[in-house]
Order: sequence, then structure tokens, then C-alpha cells
Amino acid sequence: IESEMSVVLHGINPVRAALTAGKRTFQGLYVSSSFGNTRDKRAAARQGSLLELAKQNNVSIQRVSRTRLQDMTESSSHQNVALQCSTIHMPRWSPKYARDALAVPATRRLWLALDGIQDPMQLGSIIRTSYYFGVDSLLLSSSCAPLTPSVSKSSAGAVEFAAIVTTDQLSSALVHLADEHEFSTIAADNTPGIHPLPISDFRRLDRALLCLGSEGFGLTGGTKRACKYQLTLPASPTVDAEIESVGANAAAAACIALFALR
Repeated sequence: IESEMSVVLHGINPVRAALTAGKRTFQGLYVSSSFGNTRDKRAAARQGSLLELAKQNNVSIQRVSRTRLQDMTESSSHQNVALQCSTIHMPRWSPKYARDALAVPATRRLWLALDGIQDPMQLGSIIRTSYYFGVDSLLLSSSCAPLTPSVSKSSAGAVEFAAIVTTDQLSSALVHLADEHEFSTIAADNTPGIHPLPISDFRRLDRALLCLGSEGFGLTGGTKRACKYQLTLPASPTVDAEIESVGANAAAAACIALFALR
């Protein structure tokens, strides 16, 4: 079930995150007949706390069959729970967003720009990784996948808490952040002509903005030109040439790079 204004989230973590963050409006929670009554004490506790969270948010609870849940979510991995709710609002990038985000004092800043990540599972994994490593803001190009329930499921609910903005002028945003706010813009791409630095040197940057492109295509030309530095993740010399790709694996590349930068 999905429309322009309504989606159905599924899975314990995405549903709990949505109810906790409160960024959406809720139409109803749907659970299986045995939800909250399982013999597994740990699972029963998690399910019970989710039901209580729904009650605290004044969300109606309906018990339905597993078949109905699968039809609603179009997934067999619904974990016996589905939440019908509004789509999540994703603000547009603007210079004011940058000023407001940077107004809060911090020793270091780590931002992440995603350029054309179209696979929902990859996008969700990257959002989850960035949230884990404490990325302050994520800039998504308009060519990235929308924040669908599949993205939420893959992110384990992190999409509800991450600071995410979208822009159809990613390269302009990168130039603005570099010129006006002294960010070091870093391409996670093997791009000739961009100044390369050892990965260890990036730890000393006070304001780092890592740019990650999609598998197979990498960063677009405008994004590459807006980057001052290049962060390469060299493959092992034993890797078969047919397996190596520009983006390697975008989610894994993000994990390694963000670990190094943080």
C-alpha cells in the first residue's frame, strides 16, 4: 500500500524508529494475531514495547493475518508488523540550511554527499552507516532513490534520525560549502586530476565532506569538478579486473571511508 502521501513501513526497527522520531503522521499500526504474545521472552519484550509506543502516540492497532501483512508490505520480511504513515519530509538544500546546521558548535564536521545512489538497499545501508559513524548531514542528489519503505528497512530505521537534505544542484552546494564554510570536499573516486592524499591525512580535517557515487558510474562530472581532494580505496593487487568497479561497493566504501575520516 503506497500513495503520494501514505506509505507502509515494515519491520520492528523501522516502525519503532518512526514512532520514536515523530517526523511522520500515523494512520494505523497493523500486527499479526500473535504479536506480543510469543514464547520468546526477548521478542515478546520488543514487541510489547512497540505496542506501548504506538499507544503513547495514539496510533490505532489492528491485528490482521500474516497474509494481509504480506499484501500490505509486499514483503515476506515484515516481522509481523506494519505501520501506515505519511511519507517522510526531506528538506531542500539551501545556504540557510548550512548556516543553521553549522551554528551549533562542534570540534569537527563530517558531511556526506551521495550522488546518484539509485539502489534502495544500498541507499539505506549507507544512511545506516553514516548515522552509526556520526555523520552530521547527508546531501542527496535528486538522482538518488526516494526514501521509500525499502530504504527505511535497509537503514534499520536510521532514515528517521539522520539529517538528510536533497538538492538538484549538488555541485553548486559543494562549491558553496567549500568557499563559504571551508569544507574540504573529497571525492571517493579514482578521478585523474584531483589532488590525492593518503587516507590517514583526512583525519586531520576539521570540516570534511565526502562525496560518494553509485556503483558502476561513480560520481558525475559536476561533482568531480567540485571536489578538491581524492580519497581512493585501492583494491588488492590480486583482485580480478572484471570484479573491480568504480564504486566498488558503495555501502562498503562508505563504511571504510567514514571510519577513516572519523
